Formats: sequence, C-alpha cells, structure tokens
Amino acid sequence: MTNKPLLGPRKTKDDKKLHWEGSSEHLRKALDLSKIVTRRFQLVALSVCVGMAAIVVRLYTIQMLKTEDYAQKLATYTRRYQTVTTPRGEMLDRNGQVLVGNKQRLNITYFPPQGISDEKEWELARRFSTDYEVDETQLGTRDLKDLYLSLHKKEIDAERITEEEMAAYYKGDLNDNDIYYLELARITEEDLQTLDTDLRKAYVVKQAMDMPSSGQTKIIKSDVTVEEAAFLIEHMEEYQGFNVDFDWDREYPFGTMLKSVLGTVTTSKQGLPSEDLDYYLALDYSRNEKVGRSGLEKQYEGLLSGKRSVYDLAYDENGTGYLSEVNEGSKGYDLELSIDARLQQKLDEILTQVLTEYKDDPLRPYMDRIMYVLQDPNTGDILAMSCMIRNADGSISASPTSIYTDAYAPGSVVKGATVYMGLDQGVIQPGEKILDNYIKIKDTPIKKSWKTLGWVDDVQALAQSSNVFMFNVAIRLGGGTYIENNPLQIDANTYLLMRSYYSQFGLGVLTGIDVPNEAVGYMPGKLANAGNTLDFAIGQLDNYTTIEL
Repeated sequence: MTNKPLLGPRKTKDDKKLHWEGSSEHLRKALDLSKIVTRRFQLVALSVCVGMAAIVVRLYTIQMLKTEDYAQKLATYTRRYQTVTTPRGEMLDRNGQVLVGNKQRLNITYFPPQGISDEKEWELARRFSTDYEVDETQLGTRDLKDLYLSLHKKEIDAERITEEEMAAYYKGDLNDNDIYYLELARITEEDLQTLDTDLRKAYVVKQAMDMPSSGQTKIIKSDVTVEEAAFLIEHMEEYQGFNVDFDWDREYPFGTMLKSVLGTVTTSKQGLPSEDLDYYLALDYSRNEKVGRSGLEKQYEGLLSGKRSVYDLAYDENGTGYLSEVNEGSKGYDLELSIDARLQQKLDEILTQVLTEYKDDPLRPYMDRIMYVLQDPNTGDILAMSCMIRNADGSISASPTSIYTDAYAPGSVVKGATVYMGLDQGVIQPGEKILDNYIKIKDTPIKKSWKTLGWVDDVQALAQSSNVFMFNVAIRLGGGTYIENNPLQIDANTYLLMRSYYSQFGLGVLTGIDVPNEAVGYMPGKLANAGNTLDFAIGQLDNYTTIEL
C-alpha cells in the first residue's frame, strides 16, 4: 500500500496534466488572470474618468461662473497700497494760542517706474543734479568708497583682492561681507580724488532714489521753491517717476520756548527711530514716516499723528506709477495744554534778567540757575514753568524739563514737615522750647544753626530756621538721648518714618504731571549713622525735583 499526499499534484501517465487530490473545490478551478486584470483596469479607468470630470467641473466653475470673483481676489492680493502721512495735530496753550503748528512745504519725490533699469536711474540722477542744486559735501568717505566700488568693482576684484583671499572665499572661510570690506579697504584716497563733483552730485540723488522706503515715495529734494516745482512739472516727460508732493514741517510761533517739553518730530530722512522700529512697524507705520521723537510729541503720538491717507498704486502703459485714493486721511487731534504762553514768555524773560543782573554778585557765587513753577492754586494747573541756566561761557539757556527731571537737596524747605511730624508723633508739644546751641556727637564735626538762637519754640524755630530744633525732633523720634561728645544711638529705621511724613507733602512722590520721564528724585538706602538722620531732618539728605517742592 502506497502513501498518497493529502495535498498537491500527482503525476499520471500524461505528464502534461495535473490532477488534484485532497484539495478544496476552488483550487480545482483553473486560474483566469485575464478576467482579473481586465476588471482592475476598468476600475482604475473609471476612477480616472471621475477625477477628470471633477477637475473639469471645477475649472468650469472657476473660469466661467466665478471669473469676476476670483479676478477681484487676485487684484486684492496683488494690490500695492501707499500711505501718506497727514498733518499732525497742533499744540495749543490754555487760551488757544498755537505753541506748535504745521508749515506746509513742497518736496520733489520719486517712485520707481515698473521695470526701470539701474542705468536709466543713473541717467535720471545725472539730469536732476544738473537741473537742481545738490549738496555733494554731505557725502562721507564711506559713501565715496561705495560709489567708487560700484564703478570699478571688477578692476578692484582682479587687481586688489589676492588669490589667497579668493581661495579662502571659494573655500567658505570668507563670505561676501568679508570680501566687501576688503574691497573698501583697498580703495585709496587717490582713488576717491578721481570722482568729480558732477558724479558726486549725481550719486547723492541716486542714493535718495535707492533709499528703502517700504514701497513709499522717496523724497529727493525737500522744501523746494515754487519755481523749482514748476520746472519739474514742465519737464515731467524727462523725469519719469518724479513728482511734486506736499509735505509739512513743525513750526514754533514762540521760538524755543518750552521746546524740550513739547518735544521733536523725526524728519522723513530719519524716519522711524531705531529703538522703536518694531513697535511702529507693528502699527503699520512706514519706515520713512515722521513720528514724535521726544516730549509730548512722542507721548501723544497716537493722537497727534492723525489718520493716514491710503492710496492704491497702479501703473500706466508707460510703467509710471500713479495713485488713486482708497481711504481719505484726516489731521491729527489738537492737544490743549494748561500752559499760558504769554505768562510763560514773561517768566522766561524775568529769570533771564535776574541771572544776568546777579552774575557777578559776590553774595551769590553759586547761583547758576533759577527754577520757577507757577500753578493755579484752585486746580493745580501748571500755568508756567521755567528753568534758566547760566553756562560756563556766560550764555543763558532754557531747560524747562529740569523742573521735573533734575533733583536737588531741598534744605530748610522741609523744616515745616519736620515740625508737623514731631507734633503729630507727640515727641514735641506746641509752644515747647528747646535750646538752640549746638550738637556735638563723638568723632563728628559740630552741628548747629546758622547762628546760636537760644531757647526757641516750634513757631520761632520755623521763623528763624533753627537746625538744632529739627535735630532734637529727629533724636526724639528715634528714641535717642543726646549727651555732648558721646555716641548717639537712635532707631535705624527712623528715616523710614520721616520719609512717610515727607511723602504726605509730595516729597519723594511722583506728582503725575502729564509729561514723559518725570523723576522721583534721589533717596539713598539705609542710612549709615545717626548723623545722616539729623541731616535728613533739615533737608540735607534726600533730593527732590522742583515740581515736587
């Protein structure tokens, strides 16, 4: 008996035929590959046809049914806008007098025509420098080297950059910036002398034309005369991309009066300050836009700057850009100050006169400045504030910001607060007399009043400016006992109590005056000894601003 395989073919007499034994029914059927391949091909073909049909329907929808919608979207996405700064708001005094206004001026501007070449721009720059007065003396050595390099780069690279340096460049040890500085270093003073005046003038214009401006027009010449503007308009066909535009500058009817308080505005050439560049760019300012740089101009930039005009930039058939208004701008808000301009003007004159009159007075050898603040006692409004300083050369200059930024030892001004503090704390009694002689602490100089006053009470101490009376208030506040020529021990934290009382009178506390950069003064940390506390009681330690005083 032979063993038969359970699965698999078994040969018969006809070796070409296979018979299956023990297999399932579906394995006995012949494998029909042609049917399977045909079916799969049909499925793939059907999928491709469905996909193509979907694409055709979508294309028909986009190109035929929604042509206008998508054309509008394309125009919106590719549209270039230009913003134009409107005049800033004015600053007025309490009576409506203009302290800071605007003066209109004419500028010649340039916007690159579409597809203009560098050679064409050089041609325009040369023509402009011939027809208009251009100051080439503003070019520095670096500017002239850049000009020479732009004209002779191939020559410099071939003759003045060594093979070793070029090998290092190709190797990656030197980059483009390194080669650039090597090129500049190899340009000599003799090379710069070959650049004639006409070429230098043209380069000044070309620099202005190349100035990056975030797509805005570039100012080529500012504050031009009516005749200069008219000449450009008459020869506009020769100056493709050039135009005449209106701009404005700040003007000050009262001259330099309060100038440092009012602040300054950048020019179009200066543009956005580098320290605030990211801030203004985030607010959609242009890089060459004029903004407040200091003082109230900067503090109220958001109100004074107003709403900028927005224009749509397009090009005509000649490639020249032109603007059509999209959003109309508006002038900035006016800022009304509490200052009385006429009163301020008079106060400045008086302080200048006093400084001049007493400049050689032997009784006032250190009087080199006078500060004065005039306020409305009912509202606290500052009507005028002036600081006049006599300089080393004898000239007198105004520094009104010193009123709230510079700090000084107040001296006897604080004695009223010291007496109030002593009475409120109960360490002295109304009418109590204290001997004004002198105080001598061990290992320290004698501390006394301007003269020996004898027995004085609180009122007399203020009337005669007694230092010794104030010393005794501080000693009692600190729980000390004075014994002549012995060490003086008082509570080390007494000065904190004293500062809390002085702050009730506005000393060492910001007043909140509506100007930037108000200072609080100078107040040292923990006092080193009891003598410092005594000095504090007569205004010879902490420093305060004039506006606080």
